[in-house]
Amino acid sequence: MSLAILNKHGYLQILIALSLSGQAIVLYADDVENIYQYRNSEGVTEFTDQIKENETPVNEIKIPKMSDQEKVQATERLNQIEQENKELDARLDAEKELKKEQNIQRQKEQAQKREQQQEDEPDDNDVDFYNRGIINNRPIGARPPIRPRPPVHLPIQPQPRPRPGPR
Repeated sequence: MSLAILNKHGYLQILIALSLSGQAIVLYADDVENIYQYRNSEGVTEFTDQIKENETPVNEIKIPKMSDQEKVQATERLNQIEQENKELDARLDAEKELKKEQNIQRQKEQAQKREQQQEDEPDDNDVDFYNRGIINNRPIGARPPIRPRPPVHLPIQPQPRPRPGPR
């Protein structure tokens, strides 16, 4: 049976069984189950209890076979861990749902605050917003007054020098 085919729960069960059965036992060929670790071309680790002919295993794990009493204890422990996992999942889902509801409530409150602020603030088209229709001391749309230009001061033109006469 290939362990790579098992889902996460099956893999978790095997790891828990391995951790619970890691007792100091004299290992004999009949009391040991071999699990081989392989890596495929993509680098994915695969566990199997069968030797592949065309590949060499990366690691070989020897698992001592468990007695019936040890199997019952391991199964009970595994069921307890699964129950704790389900309770944790339920609690995390409840917390996630609570956070989601809090976020929705906060967004509603923020939207309500924005609407309230918009109601309190005058509109852009409101005349009072533009200082009762006057900008820069003149009504909106009025042209600025015509101002005369300052006089232009021309620079003094230099007088041409007299040419020296013949000597």
